This record gives sequence, C-alpha cells and structure tokens, in this order.
Amino acid sequence: MTKLESLRKEFGHLNITIYHGDCNKILGEQIFPQLSGATQKRAVAFIDPFGMNMSWETMTELAKLKTVEAFINVPVMGINRSVLKKNPKAISEQDKERMRCFWGDDDWIRMFYKDETTLFGPERVKLPLRGLELGNHYRKRLTTVFPYCTEPVLMTNSKGAPLYCILFAGHNATGIKIAGDIFRKYAKEK
Repeated sequence: MTKLESLRKEFGHLNITIYHGDCNKILGEQIFPQLSGATQKRAVAFIDPFGMNMSWETMTELAKLKTVEAFINVPVMGINRSVLKKNPKAISEQDKERMRCFWGDDDWIRMFYKDETTLFGPERVKLPLRGLELGNHYRKRLTTVFPYCTEPVLMTNSKGAPLYCILFAGHNATGIKIAGDIFRKYAKEK
C-alpha cells in the first residue's frame, strides 16, 4: 500500500482513489454503480486475483456492465500449488470453496481430474495441466460472459516456472485486437 500511496501523491493532479478491503464488496458497492451504461463512463480494469479472492460472480457483474474492459491475471501457480492436488480427496474443503468461488462452479473438478483404473480399482487422478492450459480453461469461462477475449499469455519466473496467465477481455473487438497484437509481440520476444 505504501507504493500505491506514493504513486497517488506523485500524480496528485489526477483523481486517484485507493480502496482497502474485500475487492468483491468494494467493486460491487462502490465501483460498479459508477460505471453503469447510463453514466457514459468507460474503464479499463487490471485484475490480479492473488489468492483467488475475486469471485466469478464479481467477474460476471463486471462483464454485465459492458463499460469495462479488463486485463486479468489468472494465478496458475496458485491454483496448481494450493488447490489442485494429485489426489482430489486431499483438497481441503476451504480450498474447494475458494476454487468454487473463483471458478464459479464445480466444473473445474471435471476438467482437471479424470477417473482412471488402477491396480487398486478406479481412482480419480489429476490431469497433467501446464500453466497455459489452465489459462485457456479460464479463457473459455470468460467467453461465456465477455464477447471478446484474447488468448492467454503465460508469465514465468526467472527459472521458467509458470506464475500466471494474462488475458484481456471486453466488449470491443478493436480493444481485443490491440491487446492481442501486444500479447503476440511479447510472446515472440520471449
């Protein structure tokens, strides 16, 4: 927060507001009402659901506004490390609920696990998902609420491990074309 506050002071001539608290509540109660179609306002959102704390319901409400385009970081490392266990029975109820809230339903279980016959009988096992595959699954979900969505771009750490995928979603074909061109250029440079 200190860095955000220093940026706000540095650009004091701009109307910058920093909100503290639950993003789902703040967006729904304070931000979205300012961006209804009747206001003629437009916005670009930068969404980084660290800890998978932005709910699918909030994402759906954002899309319904039709006045906001969004850059979205899909936390693929967080999903893989904290939720998707090799054996789905090992996933805590808290992590299942967190993923259900982020994903919007329990379809992720069907997408990320399969039933397999083993020596000990049928078992449900995790599919070997890479970061970009998780990003593509989330993109598919986004296309149910946004008419346009770029292909995901995988962001990695210095050792090449996937951290997150970035997507751009919105209601304007031109915006998606511009974001897609930037993403493709970045992917070629990597």
